Amino acid sequence: VEVVWTGPTSNDARFRRTDQVLLDLITRTRRELLIVTFAAYKIRAIVDAILDAAKRGVRISFVVESAVEGKVAFDAIEAMGDSVAHATEVYYWREDQRERDASGRTGTMHAKCAVADRSSLLVSSANLTDFALNLNMELGLLIRGGNAGREVAEHYDSLIRRNILAARSIEEN
Repeated sequence: VEVVWTGPTSNDARFRRTDQVLLDLITRTRRELLIVTFAAYKIRAIVDAILDAAKRGVRISFVVESAVEGKVAFDAIEAMGDSVAHATEVYYWREDQRERDASGRTGTMHAKCAVADRSSLLVSSANLTDFALNLNMELGLLIRGGNAGREVAEHYDSLIRRNILAARSIEEN
């Protein structure tokens, strides 16, 4: 387990930055990569790494919040560009699968994580945005080995099979 940090540094703790860890994770992925984020934009280095992974034959799945649901101002995949949309599988949490409160409001897809080859799991407070990866104070954990990566990937697989997370067609991007 490794602590991942973005924000002010100190002499007492030397953590790798969130963007460095995520880039390393994407670069080392050989078979499959799952990325879950609420928002994504202005992350050129991450987009380039994702496209390189796709060229290596890595199966890449994104779970993002849907701009259609009104939770975010714009679509994360659209913000990353057509090449990402065409190189990845994109899923969103269907509105009709979200619980509602007494006022009719639904929950938000606010999780942020990345799973590489079902063996490494990055859980972070950081969205995939320039601010989160460079300016904000963000904290996360990178877990290598063990069951955590596999369990998270299998959970998302189950949500997709049960159609709680729905695939977004390229035409929607």
